[in-house]
Amino acid sequence: MISSLSRTLRTRHGTDIAAHAFLLLLSLLLIRPASAQPSAPQQYVIAIGAAADRLASGTLWLYSDSWYGVQQFKLAAIENGLAVVPQDIDRLKREANPHPNTDAYVIVIQAGEHVWFRTPDIPPDKFWADLTGALGPLGNTTRLPTGEFQVVLNGPIKRHITFLYPDGRPKANLVVSASIYLSDHNHCGFHQGLPLGVFRTDAQGTIEVVAPLVPLYFAGLDYYTPAGTGPAGPAYTSNVGMKIPADETFVVKVAWAVPAFTAQLQLLTATGRPRPNVDVYVNWSTNTCGGADRIAGTDGKGIVQLHLDATITGLTLIIGGPYSGGDAEGDRNTRRLSDAELSELFSKHKLVIRWDPMPRQVPPMLARPLGYWTSAPVNCGAVSGKWADPENGGTWDLSQTGESISGSLTILKGYCGSVTWQVAGRMNGRVATLTATKPEPPVDKCGAAAAASITAARAPYCNTAVPR
Repeated sequence: MISSLSRTLRTRHGTDIAAHAFLLLLSLLLIRPASAQPSAPQQYVIAIGAAADRLASGTLWLYSDSWYGVQQFKLAAIENGLAVVPQDIDRLKREANPHPNTDAYVIVIQAGEHVWFRTPDIPPDKFWADLTGALGPLGNTTRLPTGEFQVVLNGPIKRHITFLYPDGRPKANLVVSASIYLSDHNHCGFHQGLPLGVFRTDAQGTIEVVAPLVPLYFAGLDYYTPAGTGPAGPAYTSNVGMKIPADETFVVKVAWAVPAFTAQLQLLTATGRPRPNVDVYVNWSTNTCGGADRIAGTDGKGIVQLHLDATITGLTLIIGGPYSGGDAEGDRNTRRLSDAELSELFSKHKLVIRWDPMPRQVPPMLARPLGYWTSAPVNCGAVSGKWADPENGGTWDLSQTGESISGSLTILKGYCGSVTWQVAGRMNGRVATLTATKPEPPVDKCGAAAAASITAARAPYCNTAVPR
């Protein structure tokens, strides 16, 4: 027989066990494992020159650098020398949102409008693997007993840069915009840096810039460097912007101008009649994007006055247009001056060219792509199927119903990726007139805009006996 007291004790004991089990389960649900908890922010004590000279205020920036440009993200504010930097890598990646193809990261401290300090480039894998130590290269770094990192920056110094002509004369009164070099890795090589201000050279061609011993950059500085031999003899490259090394004193000796002249070009037909309204395009050597543009057109007498210099590498004549890439009509109405013609124009400053565009030819013939096979003979009057284009290097994937044609055109552009256009057209006899529009993507991976439209006349490969 079990007494009521015994039953009461057993009931209480069972209740206690259930309560403990419930509390244990609740704690497991509510308390996150230590490995899943985000890292605590790291504190940095920042000073300039000496540990006692704390930076009163400033900003800690993260720059990510890729071929697509530089991105900037604020890591922390600096107040009374103290910066609290988040260490939660996943969250930081989401908020900073760097480009997937980032080549390097740079930590920057901004201590004033024109006062900057930067780390060397840090490879992405190294940066994210040691986020805490990323500020170390900024200066002398010490772990304090209280857990903070003390970073003592090397103070800026007075740096002197002298600009000279090639013969050693000073380039006085030159206005230059100086910055700490950050990156020019983007597709056009344009520099993005940390501005130090605008300076004017003195009578000796010298400016004084207060900055750390890191490479500097002079944005918008126009100058010329030798580039071998060209149509005018010595050739030059037109440069915009200059990077200089991390030297306390540095001398820049370059050409600030190149030989320039005016030349007359006259265009005539083969029978000697003036050819008006011909556009003249010029190519020149440069360290930036571009290097080609329309500069003039012939008048009613077929004459045009051209302002040329020693950076010019070529001249092209175009009748009509504008034309899309791969347009046979555009190729027919385009003529590039030969080396001999350029040499005569540059030496005598006068040139007469007789030119008639090539007569219209039979449209280029499409061929089956390598590896393409069909058991059906090719229909000479239809373009359904895949075709390799010998003119533009693309692949047409076409479907023909009656005389109507639809499909796509894809052109591979190497490491710049591929572009695909939508195609519409008509079959007339055995010649297909095709118009490709709506390029996707509209800009390739190298940043070049795809042609808005491509018009072509093509004939399908015609062999009724053997498929190709």
